[in-house]
This record gives sequence, structure tokens and C-alpha cells, in this order.
Amino acid sequence: MPALRCPRCRATLGTAVRPTTKIDRCSICHGVAVTLAMLRRHGPEGRVDALWKKMGEGRPAGQCPSCDRAMVAAPVAAWTCWLITETCRACEIIWFDEKDLTTFTPIGRTLAAPVPKLSPRAAEVLAGLTPKELAAPTLEETRALCDLLEAILPPV
Repeated sequence: MPALRCPRCRATLGTAVRPTTKIDRCSICHGVAVTLAMLRRHGPEGRVDALWKKMGEGRPAGQCPSCDRAMVAAPVAAWTCWLITETCRACEIIWFDEKDLTTFTPIGRTLAAPVPKLSPRAAEVLAGLTPKELAAPTLEETRALCDLLEAILPPV
């Protein structure tokens, strides 16, 4: 399999191993690529399938790190924040920009349901959504994504 390339700066991604997962990370812009299979390790199938479906309801974005086709950018809630995920439906790859990842606070560090933070890119995308689309999901609905984010982020 050819090396994965960053959709932002096109640098070759390096592999980093965390206790529960493997990630591909850009050493220049610090974006992170993970697979749908990794997301599935962190949540029940039905919830992960619903989240994957939502991640595919967006607009064209950067090139896939694997196949170079256009990915789909979509806003998803991750309990403590809104993130813009970019997915390649064919390769089942999920891309997170570093700026979006820095808005995420691990669940264990929150005392109550937080007001979701927005990265500038998330604010731009969310501006075009309807109130129904912006309805905050429950923790259980976003648990798989939150658990994955906690697994891929470096410890503090």
C-alpha cells in the first residue's frame, strides 16, 4: 500500500501508535487520519453507522490521503465541541485538522454538558445549517467519536 499523504500539505503521513489505536499523522500541519475500522472499535455498530452516515452528508473537501479523490467535509458534534470531519467513503478514512482537534475536551475533564466550542472552520460550515441540524446530540450519540478522539490525542 502506498504511503498516505496529508490532504492539506501533501506531506507523507507518519504512523503513531496510541495505547488503543494507530493513527497516521502529518508532521507539518499535525492533522490526523484514522479509519472507519478504528472508529468501530470505540462504539456500538448502530451508533457508529449513524455517525458515519452523518459524516458523509457534507460538501466536497480536500484530497483523500490514500486515493486522492475528493473527500466530504461535514460538521459533527463531539459532546464538547463541533468538528469538521473529512471522509473518503471509498477508502473509509476520516481526517481531522489539528485546529478542529484542539477544540475537543476529553469527557473525563468536563463537569457538565458543555457549550460546544467552535473552530473558525466549524463556525463557517455551521452557519449554513438549520436549527434541527444543529440540535445537540446526547453523549451516548457521540460517545464513539469522543472515545476515538481521546484515543488519538496525545496525553496531557
